[in-house]
Amino acid sequence: MRFIIGIDRLPCNIASEYYINKVDGGFQDESLPWESISIKKPAKVEATSKQESKNTLYTYQITFKTCIDITGGERYIWRLHMSGGKYMIVGNGIRPYPKCTVEVVMPDEVKDDQLNKVIVSHTTTEPLVIYRKGVF
Repeated sequence: MRFIIGIDRLPCNIASEYYINKVDGGFQDESLPWESISIKKPAKVEATSKQESKNTLYTYQITFKTCIDITGGERYIWRLHMSGGKYMIVGNGIRPYPKCTVEVVMPDEVKDDQLNKVIVSHTTTEPLVIYRKGVF
């Protein structure tokens, strides 16, 4: 089974300098300042594809819970750590950017879940690439 066990993010203004080209493999992520996000494991990823005007559109949605206050002010690309040592990248630093929605939870009872729910969605013409760290 494949599980998402970790999530990192990188501001798009930094990523666009390097133009993360997932398909051609012109991306070396070791030199970039990824910010690790503490999450409740595992995170959920949904991927769909559809044909539209002779093009294939891919839609990715990442859902995870975190105790970190994530604001929607800055645009990010997202790197997902899979069990088994593989990675996925959602976004590439150029338009269209992944959209981030945060549901801040303030429960009425202490025993209820207090983690913020984050939903990242991205629609693109590029397929999602799964790779091992440092190798495409």
